[in-house]
Parts: sequence; structure tokens; C-alpha cells
Amino acid sequence: MEILRAVRPHSGIENGFHRCLDVAFRVDASAIWLRHAAANFALNLLRLDQSNAKSLPKKRKAAPWDFQYVVDLLKLQPLQPI
Repeated sequence: MEILRAVRPHSGIENGFHRCLDVAFRVDASAIWLRHAAANFALNLLRLDQSNAKSLPKKRKAAPWDFQYVVDLLKLQPLQPI
């Protein structure tokens, strides 16, 4: 019984806090919470790539095999010596 008395107030606070986050910040609608943010980012980079006329599936297959293609996609620059 003592555990229930301790859990009930905590669950009320938790539910109120979650509702506030969802209403104010739309946390439940965020794609980041779906744990697909990295994949979505990568697919968006491939979709935006205009350097070649390959289809999206071909770009997905080329990226792991061609290091320079990934460097070009991310627009990486070499580090400057200090």
C-alpha cells in the first residue's frame, strides 16, 4: 500500500509533464523520437544530391563503397594545420 501511495503522486506529475511537452513542443510528433533521425538525414542528403543522375537506390548502394562520394555529399573540407 505504501508503494501505491508513493507511485500515484509521481504518475500524476509525470502525466502532467508529458502532456505539457506534447502540447507545447509536439514531442510525440517529432521524427527524432522515432529513432530514425540519422536515416532520414542520410536519405535527405541523397535526395538533394544533384551531382549525378543516379536513382535514390543506386545512390544508397554507392555511398558505402565510395568514400569520396560521401565526402562530397557532406561537403567536408580537410583540416587546416594549426
